[in-house]
Amino acid sequence: MNRLPDVKRGKAFRPLDLIFYALILALIAVLLLFTLWPSKGGAVGFSVKYEGKTVYTYRFEGGGEAVEGELTISETERDGRLLVRFSKGEEYNLVEFDPEGRTARVLDANCSARADCAHMPAIGESGTILCVPHALSVEPLTEDLFRPSL
Repeated sequence: MNRLPDVKRGKAFRPLDLIFYALILALIAVLLLFTLWPSKGGAVGFSVKYEGKTVYTYRFEGGGEAVEGELTISETERDGRLLVRFSKGEEYNLVEFDPEGRTARVLDANCSARADCAHMPAIGESGTILCVPHALSVEPLTEDLFRPSL
């Protein structure tokens, strides 16, 4: 029962202890590398969804592309920015895509929530603009596997 003298004479770390600690440090380094490493491409554009389905895709390099659906979509260019109007009946949202600033924002809407989505700040590589009454959302498009858009 009295093993204290044996412990004092023994080595501080055994070889298996050192291997275990080295593996733990390597795992921590790999996790930090994937977490803190800067995003390679960031947002490549934006996706506009209506009732959860993509109705419009805007890419900084390729412009906008609409999908046939329930919404009427019209595009206008002003001062190097693309203005896209999404409407259904009397309801509408006017979204501005800025390729130079790599941002998107809702300029105007006539939703029942007093156009809260139009008062939200512009989004870039992260964030989402959501208009609940019109069931419309604007999200960044990413091609980075480690930082997907939500």
